[in-house]
Amino acid sequence: MKPTIQLIGLDLDGTVFRDDKTISEATIEAINEASRQGIIVLPATGRPLSGLPDEILSLPGIRYALCSNGARVYDLKKALADPPILSEDRFNTLDQTHAEVIYENLLPLDTTLSILACTTKNPAVLNEIFMDGFGYSQWEGFYASLLRYEGKPLYRYIKKTRVPMKDMPQTIKKRGLPIEKMHILYPDQDTRDASLKELKKLSLPCAIAYSMNTNLEINAATANKGTGLLALASILGIPRQNVMACGDSGNDLDMLKAAGYGVAMGNASEEVKNAADAVTLTNNEDGVAAAINDILC
Repeated sequence: MKPTIQLIGLDLDGTVFRDDKTISEATIEAINEASRQGIIVLPATGRPLSGLPDEILSLPGIRYALCSNGARVYDLKKALADPPILSEDRFNTLDQTHAEVIYENLLPLDTTLSILACTTKNPAVLNEIFMDGFGYSQWEGFYASLLRYEGKPLYRYIKKTRVPMKDMPQTIKKRGLPIEKMHILYPDQDTRDASLKELKKLSLPCAIAYSMNTNLEINAATANKGTGLLALASILGIPRQNVMACGDSGNDLDMLKAAGYGVAMGNASEEVKNAADAVTLTNNEDGVAAAINDILC
């Protein structure tokens, strides 16, 4: 028996997005049809608010967004341009100053500074912090990453959504804001794994996940996409069993487990597939469209 779904959380990269960072017409139509049937659909992403793509924000049924792996959930009702204006520029669809934070679970500043002290030794490593809806990158790693990903889909995303900082620890100390999420991008998996061992030795109160084999994503100890999605469900009065989630990576594991109906992408790892209630097609084969269409009346 198909579940009765009222809320759908969708990971973006590797799930809604194809490998070339585009969204198929079939996926867009499935999301729109779910919205027409009264289902609340939202992006549930590791990206900060500023990294949400216009292709998603311009869809008529999108009102909520789960960002930074569940560190913040937003009501975008007053923040979305009407009608949306699509272009190559940033923030044409979204006025961030009017995005309402309805749930947050943030990483303490002292924990962030301890992690930075451990991970800023290698200039080839891109250290990033997400705060107040924006992404900030350590200067050296930012430009090293642009060179590394030149000509690849990730290049455009990094260039458009990150603000480089010359001295990240001092800058965030001065601003004094709690951190939504830390994102660390490594040149290779061996460097990532060695860094992970060092971080674990610190025994800091944080949660560490990943979305590919060359990154780490660090949040508050109890912050993840699962707790964020269920927090929104509670706010909206939607029972857990009526919540669906789709994802492909390690940072989606908690969300697939928390949702009443968790769907892993065909391109997901075996660990993610084993945590899900169902497995759909890959992100390049309109897997999200297939999963949504399967539960629609």
